[in-house]
Amino acid sequence: MTPRWDDVNARARGIGTRLLNSAQVRALATLGDVQDVGERLARHGYGVAELGPLVTVERLDRLVGRVAGARMALLARWLGPRTRWVRGLFETADRDALRSLVRGIAQGAAPATMLRGLTPTPMLPEPLLESLAQSPSLEMLGRRLARAGHPYHSVFRREAKATATNEVLRLELGLRRCFAERTREGARRGGKAVRRLATEVVDHENLTALLLEDAWGVEIAPDDLFIKGGRILFRERFMAIAAQPDAEDRRTSLRTAFRRTMTGTMLADLGLNVAGLELGMRRGRLRAARQAMRTDPLGIWVLVWVVLRIEAEAYNLRRILRGLSLGAPVGAIHDGLVQTP
Repeated sequence: MTPRWDDVNARARGIGTRLLNSAQVRALATLGDVQDVGERLARHGYGVAELGPLVTVERLDRLVGRVAGARMALLARWLGPRTRWVRGLFETADRDALRSLVRGIAQGAAPATMLRGLTPTPMLPEPLLESLAQSPSLEMLGRRLARAGHPYHSVFRREAKATATNEVLRLELGLRRCFAERTREGARRGGKAVRRLATEVVDHENLTALLLEDAWGVEIAPDDLFIKGGRILFRERFMAIAAQPDAEDRRTSLRTAFRRTMTGTMLADLGLNVAGLELGMRRGRLRAARQAMRTDPLGIWVLVWVVLRIEAEAYNLRRILRGLSLGAPVGAIHDGLVQTP
């Protein structure tokens, strides 16, 4: 039986009406002052007043994460048991947060620095994120995750037994794999559209791995990078591209592989560098979800579209805050934003 989504779609559309559109986001970048941005966000329903009289980039960043996390948590409550079918939507923030914490702890970064840009989730609420950011070692990070019952703690247990010298890269790969495997496993009973969504998630993970292949180091083999379950980057194609010694040749092959997708269109416009990759994939996934929503208005794509817009709003606001703090030109900030309806 095909799962029904019409109940949560109606509620998701309600959240969508409260999200900032592109014109409103672009206007924030022209204000030029963080205090003014805070005042404008307060008019849009952000609880800036709770930050106190001193509004800083760091405090606004944390507020942006709280608002995005609360919206996602609300959608998850409405979905109930169906949330596990769409883990690829709801666990992205978990994967990204843990990856950032791994890098930060390995580099000896301050906890406040590591918390910047993170979004709380039902499995990683803000108090737990703060505790994890204070972990003195990656081993302790894994232990605290295990005590909290977070499913990704198994990555740290497995990699603790590995003999590879680059622990950080191994953990990053393990988090990617855990995320993709949980996405694929959860989608099995979610219907055709959900399974399609899961294959796209896996393809994007493999795409990212190939683009960053040179950064993984010689001790990371292509077999370690590949995740099964994608549609475009199946094993044979993945291995063939990974075997190409020249990075530009790999980029050309990836453009060819993804040429008929929305992501491919965006990547062709922006180039296949790391910065362009994230922006292009966000833009491409939003456009694809909106197109699918129009052809299947009662299916999963309304939910997907709203989730991606929630993520895009947080991404855009953080880009603006970072740009303003660095004194970046307005045009440069605008070029790095995800355009939303």
